[in-house]
Amino acid sequence: MKKIRPFAILMSFLIAIVGFVLSLLTNYASVDVPDFIKTNPVLLWSMIFGGLLVLVLLTTLQVLEPKVNRKAVKMSVIGSNTPLSSTLYKKDVFISYSHKNGQWVREKLLPALEQRGFSVIIDIRDFQAGSFSVEEMQRGVIDCKRVLIVLTPDYISSEWSKFENAMAQTQDPGALQRKLIPVLLENTSIPLRLQILHYRDLTNDDQQQWELLFRDLM
Repeated sequence: MKKIRPFAILMSFLIAIVGFVLSLLTNYASVDVPDFIKTNPVLLWSMIFGGLLVLVLLTTLQVLEPKVNRKAVKMSVIGSNTPLSSTLYKKDVFISYSHKNGQWVREKLLPALEQRGFSVIIDIRDFQAGSFSVEEMQRGVIDCKRVLIVLTPDYISSEWSKFENAMAQTQDPGALQRKLIPVLLENTSIPLRLQILHYRDLTNDDQQQWELLFRDLM
């Protein structure tokens, strides 16, 4: 339901007054004109002139009033490379990995990220006991700005890992927000839908690749 603006109400009121006054002029013979108008014709013309002047002024102000381009605002939000609001994300990175690679993730990847100041969600520490695993995975994907996937043969063959990265791709199918960040820990056959994403190669533990990864996660 549209909200009635005060300007529209005032305009309607003034138009009604002016219409009444004009009807007195055009139907002078048939309309019973009030005595105070008969004895003060100047008042009649003052009412007409004043009403028309107010209408002109209000119309001018309405035309000059700044307009909000709602479509432009909406597109600027949707098309921005920045998320709708960085405050919408509770954490920086959610780590998606196979538990068979858990030792490297716990001892190498997680400390490296947190030492660089990234806030991280990882299942072994942050998933709540008693909750459904699927809902915890969903929370990790939604609450984090980036989802870092650790590519290995074990990861590719894991159904749970597939579920996590598929959820992340669903949130950013065109990779405009770079939601999904792959890192290659072990050489493996990467699925076609993940091949379209550039990855960081950590197979040789190259420091330059680590630095590029930290930059990518910003």
